[in-house]
Amino acid sequence: MKKANSNILNTYWGLLKGLNNSWKEELILRLKASLMRERDQGENLMKAAFGAWESEESADEMISLVRESRSNYRDIESF
Repeated sequence: MKKANSNILNTYWGLLKGLNNSWKEELILRLKASLMRERDQGENLMKAAFGAWESEESADEMISLVRESRSNYRDIESF
């Protein structure tokens, strides 16, 4: 752990060590819940980025839609 991070952690510990045990347990639960949320959000982002395409259309229908939407304008501008 870097020295700066260690100093920050020690500062927080100085603030928290005086709490009673029930408050410390509540803090642990909240920290754990935040870690779980962050992990779940990270997994959801990965799934969203690399998930499978979901559609009611068949592959052939999608191919034909792509081909129909193409436009080919060959307007060549003169110098």
